[in-house]
This record gives sequence, C-alpha cells and structure tokens, in this order.
Amino acid sequence: MVQCEANTRENQRCRRAAVDGHRYCWQHMHGLFNKLTYGLSELLGVKRRFLIWLLLFSIIVFLLQGYANYQYNQILDNLKLRADIEVEISPYLYSESFGEYFPLIVTNTGDFTFKDVHIFVSTCEMLRNKYYEHYHLPLLPAHSERQIPFGNKETIAAFKKGNCYPFSGTNRSYASFSFNPFAIMKGENYTSVSTMCGACFFNATVIAEYYEDNKNKTFKKKMRSYFDFPAPLTLTVSSDDE
Repeated sequence: MVQCEANTRENQRCRRAAVDGHRYCWQHMHGLFNKLTYGLSELLGVKRRFLIWLLLFSIIVFLLQGYANYQYNQILDNLKLRADIEVEISPYLYSESFGEYFPLIVTNTGDFTFKDVHIFVSTCEMLRNKYYEHYHLPLLPAHSERQIPFGNKETIAAFKKGNCYPFSGTNRSYASFSFNPFAIMKGENYTSVSTMCGACFFNATVIAEYYEDNKNKTFKKKMRSYFDFPAPLTLTVSSDDE
C-alpha cells in the first residue's frame, strides 16, 4: 500500500493508505464529490467506478418510478372524473305569486361544470297527451344543485285529488269502497272508484355542454323516475249468476 502524501494539521505526514492509483487518501482528496465517492467506496469495500454507476442507476430508477407514479395517478384521476346529472321532482306543492309548482331538482353529481343545460320533462299526466316541458340552466357547477319551478297544470290538478305528501301520515289517501250486497244478490253490477297513493312516473332528458381534455363535449342522458302521486282505483263487483 502507498502512504498518503498529504500532511496533517500538525504538519506531519499522513499515515493513512492512499487510494489505489492516487497519491492521497480519501480524506485528503480535493473536492467534496471525490471525498464522498472515495469515502463511500472504501466504507462499502467496492470500487469507486462501481459506486458511481450504482448511484446513477439508483437515480434513474427513482426518476422512472416517480414518472410512472405520476402517470398512474393521472390515469386514476381521469378515471375518477365523470360527467353526470340527476333529475327528480319533489312531491311537495308550493304556491307563489306566479302560481303553484313542484320543485324540479337538477343535481350535478359529476366532476365537470356544465353550461347550456337543457332539461326536457314529461310526467305521467303529460305522457298521455304526448308532450313535454323544456327548461334551461345557463350554468351548473360540479356537485351543485338547482331547483326549477315545475308548474304543469295537468300534473298539479291530478296531484290535488289525493293527500299523498310524504309527511301526511294517517291522513294519507287510502282506497275505500262501499257497495250494497243486496243489489249484487239481485244480479246488479256495482262499480266504485276511489283514490289511493301510488306513483307518477316521469321521463327526463338532459343535454348539456362541458369541457374535458381541452375539448368541448356534449353530455346527454335519458332517465325515468317517479314521485308520490294519487292514483285512481276502480272496483267492480258483479253477480255470479251472469
């Protein structure tokens, strides 16, 4: 082994062994990088060249892992982002100066802000005459809710025929029938109509615009749902003699 040619602080010859191929030990090398790499290689018992390649390889692997994790998280974020809107009619009748109405609730359950939202609604009463009502919202931010007064006269008039509010309790409309059994025994038919609480199914179509991946996209959804609603029930009793 070759002795280090450097002098200590006491101006005495350093007694450490010089690094192979060099005149000094790693402590007396010039430059912080040389000191660190030669010191680590000596501590680990490997050559400096191998240590440097190992460090470069570790850095490259670390950067690749970081990039892969970033791309993976971006993919997951894109998978989680979705565009969706829900429409429902609340079975509560309100009255304002402009008239009576149901709250038509439009909820943006997705992760994008919609603009130019068009809602087309046709309830059970409107489906019979095959028409719909159109509503427009200029903006519907992500995870927000808007209420629109839905004042279709046919639907409101039919809703008033029974007490079908969700909170009506014992006053809720139930079907009730009465008939004369003696008339039936005489061969007479009897028909009675009553009102009970059922459901009004409605169709809704939503068309809106949103921005994703630097592109304008169109959202379109058709849905069918229902709300509490009075339903007529007819009972016909006839004699077995017929």
